[in-house]
Amino acid sequence: MVCELWAVVNNAGVIERGELEWTPLEVHRKLFEVNVFGVVSVTQAFLPLLRKFKGRVVTVTSISGRLTFSGMVPYCMSKHAAKSFCEGLRLEMKKFGVKVITVEPLAHRTGMTEISTVLKSVQDTWNKFSGKCKKDVYDENYIQAFNESILKFTEATTLPDTSRVIDSLVEAVCTVSPHYSYIPGNSEGLLNYWFSKRIPKTYLDYNIRKYITFDCDVEKYLNDKEMNKKNS
Repeated sequence: MVCELWAVVNNAGVIERGELEWTPLEVHRKLFEVNVFGVVSVTQAFLPLLRKFKGRVVTVTSISGRLTFSGMVPYCMSKHAAKSFCEGLRLEMKKFGVKVITVEPLAHRTGMTEISTVLKSVQDTWNKFSGKCKKDVYDENYIQAFNESILKFTEATTLPDTSRVIDSLVEAVCTVSPHYSYIPGNSEGLLNYWFSKRIPKTYLDYNIRKYITFDCDVEKYLNDKEMNKKNS
């Protein structure tokens, strides 16, 4: 009896949150080690068998591999890299009959988006930095405001029903002629993504800053901080 390898599914992923100036390099390395190099190493290990049996590689990336959001840039960078790896691999494996598919979900309610996990990831990143920084801008009040923005982003974007993601994975693994990529999500999220790729970048940046991620009037923030200091 011959056992054929039909598919390899890369699904491991980690996320940390924090702004780039106070996100240590070790956090970037951690995310790339799992989200990128993990995908590369697992895929390379099984490619000889996949070539032999004309199998397929299915990799779960993220909509963050197509759009970048402030406050989670290292994660977005890693997902862009994983997406690029799959794009190149698909071109190289075509001659062997190996299919390469990406599943790129919008945000869904999982362990990674639990409120306690989200807040812990911010605090862990901040703790790695706070002892080394000059607190001219970044202080506990700033982090509190950042936390509130991250919670707002999480609540506004995470979808409760993961069945679309599961259905996409099943189709990517089982169907004879899968798509190159799947973007599971609800109609509103997919429409927003469609518009994001077509509107001017200035307008897109404004909307992301105003409605999704953390933004503030830094000059006003510093003035208020100075006034509070004088009045205390």
